[in-house]
Parts: sequence; structure tokens; C-alpha cells
Amino acid sequence: MTDNQMMIALIAEIERQLTLVGVTDFEVGRNHQPTNQYTGADGDDTVKTRVFLYAITKGSDGHGRNYQTGAEFKRTDFIQKHKSIQISVAHSFDFTDVNARTPEDMTDLIHDLLNSPDAIQSLRDDKIFLQNVGDVRPVFFTNDKDRFESMPNFDVLVNYSSSITKAANYVDVGGCVVEGV
Repeated sequence: MTDNQMMIALIAEIERQLTLVGVTDFEVGRNHQPTNQYTGADGDDTVKTRVFLYAITKGSDGHGRNYQTGAEFKRTDFIQKHKSIQISVAHSFDFTDVNARTPEDMTDLIHDLLNSPDAIQSLRDDKIFLQNVGDVRPVFFTNDKDRFESMPNFDVLVNYSSSITKAANYVDVGGCVVEGV
């Protein structure tokens, strides 16, 4: 699995989960918050919630190798990877409506949806393993219109595997020598 395939599957799962609970006015994308901080607060934008995903760290947990015989001798290297992704949520709301969801409420919702058993199973079916969904951090900033806004976020740690297959030279005899311990 490529990094792009993993991110596409994670975005699709967030979109699916939000749709399941009746949220329809959202966009999910793989990017940082744009320089133009506008999030729809002026009311002329139909998108109330924007979800931004971007990588924080990436590493590998181990490697494996498999040889396949046949007409062409092949070697497949498996790499187990982990990636930490920050999920930030920009949400405009009517502060005069006591029942309106705040940006932190929307972030909590997405956080809880990713922790749900059906989301975890759906990601596993795509060979993406959710290791941890971190705590929600309330983040505040001044937008490009000098308005104080909230953009809470949390981190998700996922584990997935990628592989590389190459033609390999045929080996007649193999031996093992211990060089040192």
C-alpha cells in the first residue's frame, strides 16, 4: 500500500462516518489549513466544517522478505510502516444558537467516530490498523479577518504495510554462517 492509498482510505472513512451520523456540509482534505483562514463564518459558504489531514511523522517498524519460485525468481520485501497524522477541524457555527455544535464539538465527534468499532473494522478491511486516536487539543488563532477562531485537532497513529517486488537471481545452494553475536 502506498502512502497515498492509505490517506485516501482514511479520508473516505471519515467522510463515511460523518455521513452516517447525518453531517452533510463538510469537506475532508489532505493538506494544511490554508493561509487564507476563512472557514465559512460569513455565511455565504455552504461548507460549515472543513477537516484537514496532514502527516506529522512517518517511520517503519520492521521488514520482511519472501521469495517466490517459478519461471521467474522473485523477491518481495515487506515494510511495516507507521504514520502519525494530525486531524484539524475548522467549523463555523452560530454562537447565538445554544444547540449549535462548536468547533471542539465537531472535533470530538470525528474523534469518537474514528474510535467506533465499525470505523476500526472498515480501516482494517483496507489493511490500515488504527493504533491510537490521541486527545483533542483546543487550538485558537486569529484568522485573516482578525477574528478569533477555534481550530481544535488531534493525532491519529496508523499502521500499514507496503511491499516491493523485484526479480531476483536464482540461488542453487544456500548456507548459513554465524559471523558473531
